[in-house]
Amino acid sequence: GTSATSGVTTASVSSILAKVEPSVVDITTSIETSNGFGQSVEGEGAGTGVIVSSDGYIVTNAHVIADATSITVTLSNGKTYTAAVVNSDTTKDLAIIKISGVSGLAAAMFADADDVAVGDSVIAIGNAEGYGGDPTVTEGIVSAKVRSLDSTGADESSFALTGLLQTDAALNPGDSGGALVDATGIVIG
Repeated sequence: GTSATSGVTTASVSSILAKVEPSVVDITTSIETSNGFGQSVEGEGAGTGVIVSSDGYIVTNAHVIADATSITVTLSNGKTYTAAVVNSDTTKDLAIIKISGVSGLAAAMFADADDVAVGDSVIAIGNAEGYGGDPTVTEGIVSAKVRSLDSTGADESSFALTGLLQTDAALNPGDSGGALVDATGIVIG
């Protein structure tokens, strides 16, 4: 394949967003945590997901749905659904969740990792700060490929995330699990 290396103009950011937005979902979670005094406290979390199949399978980061007592997905059309965890791999920080009773959803297209090059223009689409509503969009480039990051799981276990893309596109809490797309609107990360 070939990589899109040309810069992204404002007009093309809008057209790329229009292409990808139907595949990007907001995720909100209810989380039960301890307050340190032996009491459980309800909290909320927010993240983003990307539709991978028209019947409701969604990929996100494992940390977005970790310890969730309930998961709510909001589609780009504003409809909300309760989601269930299908699979979660904290050592790769990836999870698949599923919403039921849907069909005809706009599934994103995914790139082959070999087609991604350092210097490629990228756009990050997410639910920054968990505000919901229209997605947030930032742009940048692929700064590096095959990066590793040491991490600690919820159970205090240590592991390394490998094969990561590094980008200079601004990312905020709530963007986790969102789409990093190339200049043609194909998800690369």
